[in-house]
Amino acid sequence: GCKRCEVDMRGVIAPGGAKTRCFSHIVREMARASLLVAHRSELVYQASSALAMNGVVHSVIAPDAVTRFIRQHHLAEFGRCYVDTTSLNAVAGVDTVVARMGELRQRLERFELIVTDEAHHQEKGNKWGNVREACVNALGLGVTATPYRADGKGLGRHASGFHDDMIVGRTMGELIADGSLSPYKIYAPVSHLRLDKLKAGAAGDYSKAQLKEAAQDSGIVGDVVANYLKLARGKLGLTFVTDMETAHATVAAYNAAGVPAALITGKTSSSERARIMRQFKRRELMQLVNIDVLGEGTDVPAVEVVSMARPTASLGLFLQQFGRALRKAVGKTHAIIIDHASNTMRHGLPDTHRVYTLDNRERKASMQADDVMPTRTCLECLSVYQLPAKVCPECGALHVPPDRSAPEHVDGDLTELTEDLLHILRGGKDAIDLDMLSRESQLKQQGLSG
Repeated sequence: GCKRCEVDMRGVIAPGGAKTRCFSHIVREMARASLLVAHRSELVYQASSALAMNGVVHSVIAPDAVTRFIRQHHLAEFGRCYVDTTSLNAVAGVDTVVARMGELRQRLERFELIVTDEAHHQEKGNKWGNVREACVNALGLGVTATPYRADGKGLGRHASGFHDDMIVGRTMGELIADGSLSPYKIYAPVSHLRLDKLKAGAAGDYSKAQLKEAAQDSGIVGDVVANYLKLARGKLGLTFVTDMETAHATVAAYNAAGVPAALITGKTSSSERARIMRQFKRRELMQLVNIDVLGEGTDVPAVEVVSMARPTASLGLFLQQFGRALRKAVGKTHAIIIDHASNTMRHGLPDTHRVYTLDNRERKASMQADDVMPTRTCLECLSVYQLPAKVCPECGALHVPPDRSAPEHVDGDLTELTEDLLHILRGGKDAIDLDMLSRESQLKQQGLSG
């Protein structure tokens, strides 16, 4: 906390609610030496672009390749470069700051404001927390769409984090209602993923090994491509999968079906990722396949459909991935979510009202049990809707529960029990009715031991 006022604030805005624009505006208005911390190169680039749009000159603490790419983007997008190594403001990647902590120590102490993007990662003792603690004279602002952790650790100073207060902005439901985000339709095809064996680990989500095994034991790749063609053919999509092997197979399956697709991983360079994104926005690529790379913070308004082939026990990850399709775009009437992983059944609809807290809580990835109305899948059109509704709002099909009060009636033919068949049945009864000694003697006569 700040030595002057000891207050760290936490801002909560739903996915697509313009968090980057909000905190870049705050940096400009406060006019203090500010540090913006993000945890991936793409988010560093997005934060730098947001500051540039607000006319804020800043330095970049990131690998040289990322800094060069940001400079080139500024020149192409704004006609000038807002990167200045002498600026008191900085945008930084958390890993770069940690790696250079020794040489940056004095500079970190001069910052008066530290803004942490995707602040649900920040806890005492981890790399985000260590950067926060190094900025000993700074006010703190954390921004996130998902202010809870699957491991149950609270983000308050009194718990496992650093924050003293929480400001909740407009919710996803409110942003959809006022037209800021796109409405959505969810389809949940029958999942062939073996989810019954998946167990959340200490971090609150399924392990990579479990996810890979579940995917390889299923026909998920064919299901993903087939249902995309059935439900969202011709729309720009992101597909989230479990592992690299499945990712490569999914890209190959899309391309074989005539759907141009590419793979983005954590090792894809900034320049290559930018090239792929340009092709995607020009609709030269129709599908981007990834594992967890394009979830948090990725701003791609052109996305029209998200295919979930990656089960998650983390409500936060589910909401982040879901939110990728909710950005508004010209000609886009609604987002389509194709949930192959039962994530909606596990976590509920994304715009359901939820109560947030900075406290530690019992580890529970899903808030379904306490706060979320359960859902069902329409057996006619595969749409997902909330209980207790009994009629599908998409196709009007009535949900008819199975009749458990009477036996099931099936067609069949009656057959006469002949004397020969009755003799066999009576013989079986007689054998059962024998006393033990007589039965033992009978078995011995048949050559069997006692």
